[in-house]
Amino acid sequence: MDYRHESKREQTSNFSIGLRSKLGLNLGSGLLCALMLSACQQADTQDTTNNQADNASQTGDATNTAMQDSTSIQFPQYIHGTPALLHPITPIDIEDQETGLSSIKSRKGEMVYPIFEQQSTYRYHTHANNFVFEEIATGNTQKLMPNDNFIIDQIFLPYTTQYKLIAAKDISQADALAYDTEMLADMDYDANYEAAQDALRGTEKVTINTPFNHLIYHVSETPNQPDEEGKNIMRQQALYMSDNMGKQLTKLHPDNEYVQSTKWMPQVARYYFITRSDSDGNGLIDEKDATHNYQIDFSVNTPVVKGYDF
Repeated sequence: MDYRHESKREQTSNFSIGLRSKLGLNLGSGLLCALMLSACQQADTQDTTNNQADNASQTGDATNTAMQDSTSIQFPQYIHGTPALLHPITPIDIEDQETGLSSIKSRKGEMVYPIFEQQSTYRYHTHANNFVFEEIATGNTQKLMPNDNFIIDQIFLPYTTQYKLIAAKDISQADALAYDTEMLADMDYDANYEAAQDALRGTEKVTINTPFNHLIYHVSETPNQPDEEGKNIMRQQALYMSDNMGKQLTKLHPDNEYVQSTKWMPQVARYYFITRSDSDGNGLIDEKDATHNYQIDFSVNTPVVKGYDF
C-alpha cells in the first residue's frame, strides 16, 4: 500500500470537511446578520410609521384646537315660553361690562356688540357665530348652523297677543312686572258713562304674549369679507328660520336676495319681509335694485314662505 496516496486522500478529505464547516459557519453568520438587518429595518420603518401617525394626530389636534380657540361658548339664555336654553357660540374677543352683560369688540375695536340683549317683545339683538339649543326637559342638544362661519345679528320669535281683564286686587306685584298693563280705555262713551266706570272700576287689562314654535334669524353670511370700494353687498344680511329646538333650519329667500325690512302683524299672525337682489350686478344694493315681497302665515300648522306681487 502506498501510504503517501492514502495520506493525501485524508488531507483532501479533511480539507473538504473543513471547507464545508467554514462555509456553513459563514453562511450561518451571513444569514443571521441578514435577519438582524431586516429586523432592524422593519423596526425603523415601524417607528417611522408610528412617528408619522403621531405627527398626523398632533397636527389634527392642533387644527381642532385652533378651531376651538377661535370661538367661545357663553352662558345660556332663556326665552320665556320656549322649551330650550340657547347657548351662544361667539368669537373669542369677549370682554365683561359693568352691567354684567358680556360683549364683543369689533375687529377694529371701534364698537361693542352685546351677545344677547332684548330690544322689544321677543326680539333680541345678538352677535354670535352659532347657537346650541339645549332642551330643558331632556338635556338633548342641537346646533343651529352647520358651521361657525356666519354672524347671527338678530333673533325674532313670532308671537300671539291676548288680553285678559283681571281685578286689580288679584294682580300681584310680580304680575305687574311680568305683564304690560293699562286701563281699558276703549269703552262706549255713548252708553251710560257712569255705569261703564262702575263696571271697569278696579279692573285692568293684562297683555299676554306667547311665542309660536319658530325663530327667525338675521344672518351675515360674509362677515369677514370686505367690500370693494363703493360696494356693500358683503354687508347684506339673509333671513333664516328654525323651530324652537334649532331644527329644520331653512333660508327664507334665494341666495341672490338680501333682507331690507321686516314687519310682524300679530293681529293676523303674519310675518312680512322685503328683499332686494343685485339686479344691475354692480355689487351695490340700493333703491335701483329689484325688490321682492314675502309673507309667512303662522296661523297654520306648518308655516311656509309665499311671495306676492300686486
